[in-house]
Amino acid sequence: MSDWKHSAGNRRVRIATAYNRWWVVLVSMLAMVVGPGPLLGYTFGVFLDSIATDLGLTRANLSFAYSCSVLGTALVAPFIGKLIDRLGCRAFALRAAWLSCAAIASLAWLPRSAALVYIWFFGIGVATASFGPIVFARMICAWFDARRGLALGLTLAGAGLGTALVPVIGHWLLEMVGWRQAYFCLAALSLCIAFPILALGFREPELARRDIGRGTSEHAATGYTPREAFKRLEFRFLFLVIFVSSASILGTTVHLIPLLTDRGILSANAAQIASVVGIAMIFGRVCSGYLADRYFAPRVMAGVLATASVGILILVNATSGPLLIVGAACLGFGMGAELDLVAYLVSRYFGLRSFAELYAYIFMGYVFGTASGPLIIGISFGETGSYHAALTVFAILIMLTATVLMRFRPYPDFASSQPVMSPTLESSERAEACAD
Repeated sequence: MSDWKHSAGNRRVRIATAYNRWWVVLVSMLAMVVGPGPLLGYTFGVFLDSIATDLGLTRANLSFAYSCSVLGTALVAPFIGKLIDRLGCRAFALRAAWLSCAAIASLAWLPRSAALVYIWFFGIGVATASFGPIVFARMICAWFDARRGLALGLTLAGAGLGTALVPVIGHWLLEMVGWRQAYFCLAALSLCIAFPILALGFREPELARRDIGRGTSEHAATGYTPREAFKRLEFRFLFLVIFVSSASILGTTVHLIPLLTDRGILSANAAQIASVVGIAMIFGRVCSGYLADRYFAPRVMAGVLATASVGILILVNATSGPLLIVGAACLGFGMGAELDLVAYLVSRYFGLRSFAELYAYIFMGYVFGTASGPLIIGISFGETGSYHAALTVFAILIMLTATVLMRFRPYPDFASSQPVMSPTLESSERAEACAD
């Protein structure tokens, strides 16, 4: 009888722990929906003309200002990663939510000086970098092993959902109260949603919570230090892969509607085709994470990037509506999978000891890619009058990075120092059940 009670008790503990893990995923996903990515990046185009008219600036001025915010985010990311590894995700995220929302609200007081606007946006990029994929990916990796890929995919899909919802809300606010008050309202909305759910449901596992700031346990010691990771080829290749893929995929996405309208497609139809990218992005993140749990993740990522490359080639050469929709879907699938798969690979190849800092360095490659890709494509279009050359080169570069991923070595086993391939779902589940 006591054995039955003990077994039932263990089963209840495992169920409760699993529920807690997935609650953390839900909280992280909702926080990503109202994070600075959707609130700042995907409303900027909605407010662009209104801001330019009100401040007496040009689109070029404001585009450069946005690039300054991207630069601020990239430069401060490794420092943020180091703080997360030291302080813990929960303590950092609660403070970051306030700081990020305050930075976005400050846009309501943008001055009429171009130089001050550039400085202002740089500061906003620094402030909002603290509330993004780095802290949420670190938390998910601490909670999950067997289903880590799926959990990361669901979490980062929140940004895709925000991409679909926030611009609509921003446009409505722009018409109702103007762009200044719209930014203030968006910041208030983010804080009212993100802070309560983070305070209630965003917490480290018990083992990780005990080890924060001490670095003495087996959990804290698992993985490479940044200096050790920098010496490994996988780290350098991951940086290269994320830079090339983000520059290519995001660059194509930014220029997608002009690319379609140049073919004679009506702007309304072009917008509908472009919306397919956002839907496919959400599907891509969830699907790629699910596959990474079951197959060797570098090969999964290679397949995802190859799909995006095919999508770019279709968009460059196709003229019919159905083919263009297929191309947009392939592009969005690749766009949705890159960040969560990179987080997964960082956790598997370098462990969790310095995960946030190492992921932040890789995230720098993503940020620089998103900043440079649209610029390179725009310059190429200005020189040649066509998108064909730049997008074809980008598609080829993505294929080359996919080939590099296919040559990745097996994951290191930090417990035995022996290389192993992707752990099976069943063995990881047994390990988690024992830990629970």
